[in-house]
Amino acid sequence: STLAMVWTSRASLPLVIPIYAILASGSCTVDDILGVDAFAFRPRTGRGRVVPALSSSSFLAPPTPIGRSVGGRIFAGPPRGGRRRRSTTPSSAVRASRTTTNESSPPPPPPRASSSSSSHLVWLTGHGDLRLHDHGGFSAAVDAILARQDGTANDDDAGNDDAAATVVPVFVLDPNVHLRSRPESFVARLHACLSSLEEDVAALVASSSSSSSSSSSSSVRLSPLVVRIGSFPDILPKLAAETNAIACHVIDDDVASRMRVAQRAGVESLEGRDASSVGAAVDVFRWTNRLRPDAPWEEEESSSSSSGRRSMEGMLLPSFFPEYCAVADRTEAAAPREVDWDALLLPSSSSSSSSSSSSDAVRVSEGAVPPLEDLLAMAKSSTPSYVTDAVRYGPEASTTTEPYEELVTRSWCTERGAMDGLEEYCAMGRDEFSDRYFGRANCVVVGGAGNGKGGRRRRSMYAQAAARMLRGRYGPSRVLASREAATRAFSPALKFGALSPRDVVDVAKRMKKENGNVVDLRPSDDPLWGRSDGGSLHDVAEWREWFSLLAERSLTMQEGGMPATSGGERMRDVAVAAEETKANIEDGDRVDAELREGDPREEGRVNYWRWKGQHLVRYLTWPAGEDYDDEDADGESRAPAILLVHGFAASAEQWSRLVHSLRAQTISQNGGRDVTPPIYAVDLLGFGHSEKPGLSYTQYLWESQLIDFALEVMEATPMIMAGNSIGGGISAGAAASLGSKIVRGLVLCNTAGILEDPDSYGGYEAGSGRGGSETRGNHKSFTEAALEGNPDEAPYAPVPLIGNNALDAFGTGIVKLIYPQIEDRLSVIYGNRMENADPGVVYAIQQGAASPGSANVIGSGQKLAPNIPLNEILACADDEGGGDGEFPVLVVMGLDDRVSSPQVAKKRAELFSRLSPGRVVVEEIEDAGHCPHDDAPERVASAVLRWLPRCSGT
Repeated sequence: STLAMVWTSRASLPLVIPIYAILASGSCTVDDILGVDAFAFRPRTGRGRVVPALSSSSFLAPPTPIGRSVGGRIFAGPPRGGRRRRSTTPSSAVRASRTTTNESSPPPPPPRASSSSSSHLVWLTGHGDLRLHDHGGFSAAVDAILARQDGTANDDDAGNDDAAATVVPVFVLDPNVHLRSRPESFVARLHACLSSLEEDVAALVASSSSSSSSSSSSSVRLSPLVVRIGSFPDILPKLAAETNAIACHVIDDDVASRMRVAQRAGVESLEGRDASSVGAAVDVFRWTNRLRPDAPWEEEESSSSSSGRRSMEGMLLPSFFPEYCAVADRTEAAAPREVDWDALLLPSSSSSSSSSSSSDAVRVSEGAVPPLEDLLAMAKSSTPSYVTDAVRYGPEASTTTEPYEELVTRSWCTERGAMDGLEEYCAMGRDEFSDRYFGRANCVVVGGAGNGKGGRRRRSMYAQAAARMLRGRYGPSRVLASREAATRAFSPALKFGALSPRDVVDVAKRMKKENGNVVDLRPSDDPLWGRSDGGSLHDVAEWREWFSLLAERSLTMQEGGMPATSGGERMRDVAVAAEETKANIEDGDRVDAELREGDPREEGRVNYWRWKGQHLVRYLTWPAGEDYDDEDADGESRAPAILLVHGFAASAEQWSRLVHSLRAQTISQNGGRDVTPPIYAVDLLGFGHSEKPGLSYTQYLWESQLIDFALEVMEATPMIMAGNSIGGGISAGAAASLGSKIVRGLVLCNTAGILEDPDSYGGYEAGSGRGGSETRGNHKSFTEAALEGNPDEAPYAPVPLIGNNALDAFGTGIVKLIYPQIEDRLSVIYGNRMENADPGVVYAIQQGAASPGSANVIGSGQKLAPNIPLNEILACADDEGGGDGEFPVLVVMGLDDRVSSPQVAKKRAELFSRLSPGRVVVEEIEDAGHCPHDDAPERVASAVLRWLPRCSGT
């Protein structure tokens, strides 16, 4: 019936009867006649694109652990399909690609299809793989085909005797994964990468078709890029059946939660382990972008546990960067790999060549990259309307356009653009490259007409704070961080995979010193004074590698049922050591005294997100109580979600004690019912397990991160923001920027920030001598001035003569000075509850301080833009946001604050009490210090729960 429908629709009814006769004879099938599965003839709309209904599958669920058999020594590699194996006997035209799968024991998959014409899918995800050069998937696919043709493949390798198998690159555009709640800049960059890759693949296919004769060794076909729209599990099995695929090559699972869940679902559907899978099972081979695929923590381990999950007890990847470097320094980074397509490609099936082999090529229904306007429309339709409205119509201060956003999108997001940029960087050197591209004009370009209410242009305090640094007489090379130009230029391309990290390292090492010697670069390089041009570029790739490995380590531990936070891991080790010690000595009481436990914790679930689609950010989640959804059907009277923000040098882990106390007291106060709201805690960029990219850090960078997190991850869910120390000041700014439609309340625990006497505070006075500059604008508030880059303030001036080198040296010196004192300093900060300054807290702070990039974060303190006083922030004039202009504020003040001093803490508590009586509530805790949420969690939780009803239904 499908065949008849197809042909009659083409006015070819006379052909139907003889075709039916052939089918009835049993001499061939529908597939033999059509050459493809009937799936290929689905309805199409516009430019040949297949446009099925958007998938409703949710990406918000946490990653589901998948049982598998893995040895006990390594962490590397999430669940893989089929058997774990490597490519064998690489051809001379292809450098061996390290392709691996897992030796798990899933239910027996359906048999593979067999045909004289088969394909290898190269599944492109948009996570590190949108390129042709140094692409492990393409290399592995070609390698497997050639090994089979040469008769050197293992018997259990995927595939049969391919006469000329086709490599089919496919990108499945899942709106829930790639587009939902994404900013327009992300969508534009994804479109640029895909369009460029589509052109590059088409050029290779056209080149093979137009070639007068193919090499005698040519034996591989390449299909044009196939783009399909839908969820991975829905599309991939159908595409595999359509192309008669016998193998699929896909990059290792991402660590970002949204993509990680989707990749695993796609792999399961291909392997036939998904109940909804169609067609024959396909062997799935994984490849990696790792710089050191032969490092010990990447080695294969064949032993397995009875549960089929990875055993983490013998993990080799160290949790501290210096220990990692001790091994990585001795392990050479892999060189970029290349496929010699010109020597390998046969003419494509679209060629006019009469070669008999062209009739054997796999045919696949076309699917082009949608135009950018279509992608933006799909992004809007797949994004909740309240997120779209918050982005478009929220206060102007909520705009988070990053510096140089348009420049980077236009210049270096594609494979060709990124490779050209690398060549320019190498030829010019860091300083000339910075000065040529990263001037103030490119920094402040933000959006255009139609981006906001009334079609006005929207300014970004983040971009303007960066532009402020360039307003003086100093060029970018004197002002920006030493690694900033390379970080901003190449991070997006590295994320999407338009640029290989191995290419970055290779180029960096080939940059010459003045004496002509090749630069010797290692992960551990940490010069006290300055960084070479090649070293700055090298660090971009090396630092990203470390934080990605650290994230994979944490997630694999979590999936194996082990503590995944630094503090949780350390406390487990302490407990094990304590038990062993007590078993071996008689004086058990002494051991208990030395390992006194502090207040209990509730460990959060580890997740990762990429801020601006580039930089890894860790966040912890605690689920809502089991009775939370029953509390109120319309959600208007139940407690909002909670977002927690740590202070300087701390991390999201520091909130676990408060979460425990909040849940315990909530259950107690509600007759045993757990109506605790969902809780999130985020690592600010530069702290904890989040990346520490070589940027110039300002308070507006961190505020932008919180705003984007609230919109992209929490999707504008009504929330309460809570912050400690510098995290309090940043939370206050982000809350005021988002407005009261989203932020229903604010909790400040010993917050940082300028606070002036409410009785004498006069607001912003332009040209009143702040910084000594003359008035350049008629600004009514500090916020307005910040949106203009603080023109009434003196411009930023680097340290004379020595510039950024002084900041780097200062940051390095502070880290080296403070690091050995961390435990002693914490005993002072937690002086009233020293048990809570336990080894877990110490370990987490030490691990963050030892990570690469810490010195730059500290050195950036000199670049902070002028602060907006809390007097203005908490006034929350939110007319543009459409809210009521106010949200309730709870100020928790530990009066025994030994960081600022008890006298200052008492004075600030008194000032807060007079700031806005009735709206700002002050809770003083006599015997709590600078971190009251962690050294007095029960009392802080009690204060929050008493105050919480003010935030419900607002």
